[in-house]
Amino acid sequence: MLHDWWAKACNGRAPQRRSVRVTLLAPDHERAVKRWRFRNARPASLHYSPLDAMANALVMESLAVAFDSVEIE
Repeated sequence: MLHDWWAKACNGRAPQRRSVRVTLLAPDHERAVKRWRFRNARPASLHYSPLDAMANALVMESLAVAFDSVEIE
């Protein structure tokens, strides 16, 4: 779903604006510490960390979004 949203933006089609909620979890992953709600969000950029087949490491994906307003819940 996230990739499809980004792909539409890359293909020159205006991506659908969405409300996006980001939740920061406590270290125990059981409770939310803070929540942000971004209104009328649309993808702005997508980046991946370097991929090294010889390394035992995670690949990080970072999506930046443009938005009209943010609400801290």
